[in-house]
Amino acid sequence: MDRQKLLDRQSPPVAATSLIEEVVLHRPVGGAAVMKRQLQRLFERGSEPHIQIQIVPTGTGVYLGFGRLDDAP
Repeated sequence: MDRQKLLDRQSPPVAATSLIEEVVLHRPVGGAAVMKRQLQRLFERGSEPHIQIQIVPTGTGVYLGFGRLDDAP
């Protein structure tokens, strides 16, 4: 809820970038209606000029947002 408040702040707006792995969008949590609302919310927030949401395809190997690259195989 605290993060939502930050993103809702008008002056100055907080810029946010989120990387979401595609696989989590397919994981059924809370049922179809809940998942639909969550996807709608992501789409709405991602349409705001100060919020960027990127989906990382499932087939992508290690990427910069994955964690410490020196721990990667």
